[in-house]
Amino acid sequence: MKFQCLLGDMSSHLRFVDVPPLLNVQDFECQHSGAGSPVECSFSQLGDRYLWQISTYYLSMDNGVARKCRGSERMKCIPEFELDYTAILEELNMRPAFEYTVNFNHTFTLELHLSDNVQKQEIRLTRIQMEIPHWPPRWPEISTKYNTTCVDFGSHAWAWASSAYEWRVKLLPRNSLIKEHDANVLPEIDDMRRRPKCFEIPSYRNQAYEVRMWLRYNYSESPWPTEYFVFHFSTQPSIPEQPPKLVSTGFFFDSVESDLYVFWQQLDELEFCGPNFTYIVQSNNSIPKRPFLLGNNSAVFHKWDAKEAGSVSVWSQNSLGRSMNGSIIRVPILTNSTRRQPQKLWYNLKSNTMFWQPPQEVNGLIGYTIFWCSVSKNSSQLCADQSLKHLDLEKSQLDYHFNESMAEYNKAVAAQYKDNSSGGMLWIGPSWGLSGRMPSSVGFGIKHYTAVLVVLALIPFIFVFFQKITKAMDINVNLPVGILDPVEDWKKPEVLRHPLK
Repeated sequence: MKFQCLLGDMSSHLRFVDVPPLLNVQDFECQHSGAGSPVECSFSQLGDRYLWQISTYYLSMDNGVARKCRGSERMKCIPEFELDYTAILEELNMRPAFEYTVNFNHTFTLELHLSDNVQKQEIRLTRIQMEIPHWPPRWPEISTKYNTTCVDFGSHAWAWASSAYEWRVKLLPRNSLIKEHDANVLPEIDDMRRRPKCFEIPSYRNQAYEVRMWLRYNYSESPWPTEYFVFHFSTQPSIPEQPPKLVSTGFFFDSVESDLYVFWQQLDELEFCGPNFTYIVQSNNSIPKRPFLLGNNSAVFHKWDAKEAGSVSVWSQNSLGRSMNGSIIRVPILTNSTRRQPQKLWYNLKSNTMFWQPPQEVNGLIGYTIFWCSVSKNSSQLCADQSLKHLDLEKSQLDYHFNESMAEYNKAVAAQYKDNSSGGMLWIGPSWGLSGRMPSSVGFGIKHYTAVLVVLALIPFIFVFFQKITKAMDINVNLPVGILDPVEDWKKPEVLRHPLK
């Protein structure tokens, strides 16, 4: 506190006085884990931080010798006192703390010394409010089966039956996709001392966890110990439990290049079940084939026979093997696929709305599926990882309003038919031409991607060849401007714009 004397507007004297806080600790607690162990107490410091360095606390127990407390924000004290367990156990007939018929009281005297000021506060705690079980000295056996982990400390780990204790288990996953949480501790089948303690764990495979366990006596006033037992474990890997999800209309046929694009919903990372996760894709036509390009959410089959109805199967796979089941998408005959595709797809930049017209073939039309995804930087796929979304609409709905701008997203619509003979997706967006038909994000169409790389690789050899020729013939040859300059990124085509009618 600051005192200042003024003479007119001038300060004539200034003095600072330390004003100690009122000693009234509210979070005082003590813990004791059995005969021979000290009583450990703690509490939060009082007052402003600048007073902590000049404040000193002492604690005594049952009129014993006061000992100095140490710490910063949280003070810790070990008063000079040892509990006489021999007389106590004889009177209690060897019962644990929560069954005490006589609940012993202890008086603690806390002193605060600040400058010449000394304050005292008396605090009373019962034995129940102090006693905590001790942890066994041996390392436990830890086992995991299905969705349960068990910890076995041995047959002589605990002094009392299992009902005498209460457990708390906290799971801290290494994977940020799993939230840390208190695990559900399973009840004991019987009241034996030697049974292991089991708790439930998430069903995710190939995941690492840190486990923290607390133990207290089964009594409402018993304290939870500040220390805990900690260990680490990992769940066993397995083959993926399911394949990716396919949408019946999730394909696109490029009639010019005879390329069939197939799209699927990626699995979440927690569904990988093991390392080295990928997908296996194969057509089920008269001549089965693998895709020309394979991404994390799409595959491209080159030279797809539009005259033949077929299907494509997709499995999940990791280092232990592939999923037992695969997802299948049926691909109808595509020679006249445009008749069963929505028409005149466009996107209004101002209203964030996508519009289309019904397909030419309306018999059996039952609805539409719209798709959208962010543009992929990976040249082997059109949609970025985990970005492909879809939504089913009624056949009467010929537009869809997005809550945000989708100008930088790839968007598509497909018609649904009763006989599953859709003409596939009609796309529009940065990765597609203005007509919504020909892809442009992967070079000049996916098939030309390799050709571009070959041409770029040959440029240095062409340059060396011209140098040798000009040197031999002493003829000056001027190469076209920019042929040896770094290749610029291809500009994205503008999104198709139509005025609202």
